[in-house]
Amino acid sequence: MKSRRGLRYKSSSLGDHASPETRSEPTPNSITQSADSGPTTPNSGSATSDPLTQRLPSLPKNIMQCESSTNVSSISDSCQRLAEIQGISSAQGGFAINLGLYYKFFHAAHPWIVPRGCLNRLMVSHRTQVQDLLAVMEFIGSTYSSEGQSQYLKQRATNIMYRPNICKTSFTVQALLVLAIGVHSCSNFQQARATLDKAISIALEIGMESRNFCSANGYGNPVLEESWRRTWWGLFVVDGCFEAIHRSHTFRTWHVQSDVDLPCEESDYASEVRSLRTI
Repeated sequence: MKSRRGLRYKSSSLGDHASPETRSEPTPNSITQSADSGPTTPNSGSATSDPLTQRLPSLPKNIMQCESSTNVSSISDSCQRLAEIQGISSAQGGFAINLGLYYKFFHAAHPWIVPRGCLNRLMVSHRTQVQDLLAVMEFIGSTYSSEGQSQYLKQRATNIMYRPNICKTSFTVQALLVLAIGVHSCSNFQQARATLDKAISIALEIGMESRNFCSANGYGNPVLEESWRRTWWGLFVVDGCFEAIHRSHTFRTWHVQSDVDLPCEESDYASEVRSLRTI
């Protein structure tokens, strides 16, 4: 019988996480800007013409061999290898670097997205589905960089996630959840609440509050199934945090009947061990 805690892998410890280096660009924990009136609607209803697509060409299958290690000392090298595999020039390699910064500084405190190695494989097998998510992750990672692109990438990610014909998938829910954290830390509180509400609405529409959703939409991958569980509970936790901070009386997920299993241990999730324990 499967554990109520979801994945029950054998234990493997996470790598140590280093502190961010001194940088001129503010981080999501310290950005203080005036609240935006709302997202800008893009001219096109599709993200296919976005520069992210051009920076993510058809990836060779050997990218699936990239390491899934979370050791921060190897992340920069992994990013560089990823850029080299993709044939990206050093000037265009910012995507790979920002993605590495996302995992280095943001992921441990918000572990909803699949571990890095699993994401590399999804970039091959489900590139269209994860494209919007990657744009949001690039924005978050850029706030830990001194390149000064975070404002542009923030607006770009917001435009992508607010286009009228956005697909309603669990990857979309993840992207909106992460974006809500990002814009909230930019002091855009109303936009953050609206973004989180959009994520919750899509999650409820596709049935993420149900335990069966994870297995039905995990493509037979227990790591991805665990990611869906974590995403639902991430919505619940962030919804509660926003309510506690702003007292807006909009704790929507509190009233939702859900039977989603609790997340597994962090070390189990990070290690991506594929064999499940039973009790």
